[in-house]
Amino acid sequence: MPEVEASDFLNEIMKLFPESGVEIFHGDVIYLLKESDETVRHFKRESIVEKPVTFDEIPYPWYKIILAWNPGELKSIEEYMIENNIFSRYKNLRYTYSEPQFIEILNKNCSKGNALNELVKMLGIDPENVIAIGDNLNDIELLNEAGIGVAVENAHPELIKNADYVSCKNDNHAVSKIINELLIS
Repeated sequence: MPEVEASDFLNEIMKLFPESGVEIFHGDVIYLLKESDETVRHFKRESIVEKPVTFDEIPYPWYKIILAWNPGELKSIEEYMIENNIFSRYKNLRYTYSEPQFIEILNKNCSKGNALNELVKMLGIDPENVIAIGDNLNDIELLNEAGIGVAVENAHPELIKNADYVSCKNDNHAVSKIINELLIS
């Protein structure tokens, strides 16, 4: 992620939306820059020890920023970004939702779909022989790049629209069901 753009973007958003939570990902560490109810829940759910830091304590490179806030308030950040055409100024960044309470800010070329394309090239596999499974908006590109894109039943409605196949809920052995139905039968 371009360091200057990411820092400038984050400073702008934090000034305008000081109540939103901010998590920054570097290597295998998630830095808590600004706490919110959603960051507290996220860290607890993932069993991450909260250690708030200052902006200057977070090393580069960053590979992801999460803006975490309740979905209604988070929508105001998205509306601001769209209305102000923010990514025309921050050309190397993009955003996606990973959950209703999380907006992810990423390098514009960073997506699960691009990662799948790189993996397919490395392994010499035809993408038509790949099955990808997802549950949220950050999985749309992944499903579109796979030969068969599968959404779990409780996936985001937009992801379901992009899927070739819908399986059972993710907590009902969806991967096993997909293997049995699409690969073994």
